[in-house]
Amino acid sequence: MRAMLLALLWSAVANAAVWPDLSAPPDAPPDAALDAAVLVGIEDYAFIPDVPGAALNLNDWYRDLRARGVPIDRITLLRDAQATREEMTEALRQGAARVPAGGRLWVVFIGHGAPGPGGDGLLVGVDAQQTPRSLAARGLRQTELLAAVAAAPAAVVLLDTCFSGRDAGGGALVPGLQPLVPVAPAAPPPQVVLLTAAASDQYAGPLPGVRRPAFSYLALGGLRGWADLDGDGRVTAVELQRHSRQVLDSLVVDRRQQPQLAGGTPGTVLSTRAEAGPDLDALRLDFAPRPAPGRPAPAGAATLRLVATDRGDRFQVVALGIDGARHACPEAVSAERPCTLPALPIGNARLLVDGDADVSQMVPLPGGATLVEIEPIPRWAMWTGLGTMLGGYVVMAVSGIKWTDCSSATSSGCDSEGLYVTGLAVGAATTITGMSLLVWGAYKWFALDGEDLKIRHFPAEPAAVGVGRTTAGSPLVLWGGSF
Repeated sequence: MRAMLLALLWSAVANAAVWPDLSAPPDAPPDAALDAAVLVGIEDYAFIPDVPGAALNLNDWYRDLRARGVPIDRITLLRDAQATREEMTEALRQGAARVPAGGRLWVVFIGHGAPGPGGDGLLVGVDAQQTPRSLAARGLRQTELLAAVAAAPAAVVLLDTCFSGRDAGGGALVPGLQPLVPVAPAAPPPQVVLLTAAASDQYAGPLPGVRRPAFSYLALGGLRGWADLDGDGRVTAVELQRHSRQVLDSLVVDRRQQPQLAGGTPGTVLSTRAEAGPDLDALRLDFAPRPAPGRPAPAGAATLRLVATDRGDRFQVVALGIDGARHACPEAVSAERPCTLPALPIGNARLLVDGDADVSQMVPLPGGATLVEIEPIPRWAMWTGLGTMLGGYVVMAVSGIKWTDCSSATSSGCDSEGLYVTGLAVGAATTITGMSLLVWGAYKWFALDGEDLKIRHFPAEPAAVGVGRTTAGSPLVLWGGSF
């Protein structure tokens, strides 16, 4: 029986659709000995949401270009803290100068983008803060990038980012950023091929089923031969764009992401490799959403219910939907006054909570109803613990001095040594209690900040979502039934 179960499990794993591993060197002769590259990947931003998987894609691109024969001293690699505006600008200048006649400069950027002043797109640097002014000051303009690479004989610029000002889950990098001037289409020099991950009103998201940026992964796979749509053994710029767009249109269900091509000649040959790509039909069937048995499929909108867990707590809550719209609770959310936000788009929403808890957390909205319970961060434990610990130190210090004095040979009239010993014991216990409260409060404050939301999902049912009252007056939340 055990052998049968193991066999079935192995069969399920073996037949599951997976994305190919691109970390292995390609099986093809080197063809880029005259090329140079500038590779930028920012997964860990200092002040804005991270880009999960950016480091994996950056490493795969580096290995691939090295296998294609790009000399190691002609590849500039900027990751995370290195990817500031100044470093990116200098890397592009030096990269273009390193390309001899007949060579090509490869520029790959994996990170956040945003709309900038005058309709120019911004490549957001690692140290940009959550204000429009900081994004503009600490970001590299798309026009500056194109001007720098124009000094190379030829260049391919691949930007796995979007200029809508949203993160990978669709939330705004900066609240209120969307109303800025839309990014105008770029106009690269004739020798520059520019590929971007999405249109200006879309956002670049992850690969279905994997936490890594989609476009830079698909573009690298396309250069290995996946994008050879006409089967002539060559991958052109337009084939690379069309293949990536075809995959995203067929497999992505929570957003619309259509890679764009600008500049150069659409028929420019970028690769002559012939590696077979993944089975897209199997991937599509594997990633298709599966509704729970006996439950209707989610409708086109979700209902979000927010409530505080403790009486007396008050929270101001704003939900940033996947469409970039802000859905704010009209009044403070409390245990007595929950908030219901209907008709939110299905997908990831980012909750911004201000008040007794400061939370910025992504919440998936699969459809139906989602209940979010907000817990306060026990910051009182920090101050209570600190005060108790200091009080214990004082008790122990005074008791210790008295006990030492009464234990000396010259002391007289000390007949209460037991009292001083008791004081030491009480001081030690008080200090231990205070330190425990302090550690617990610090842990909840720092380690769990952003994880103070209890989230439960309830599929849509004919029963209405509502709030009743118990005889004691406490809120009784009913979501399509009871729980």
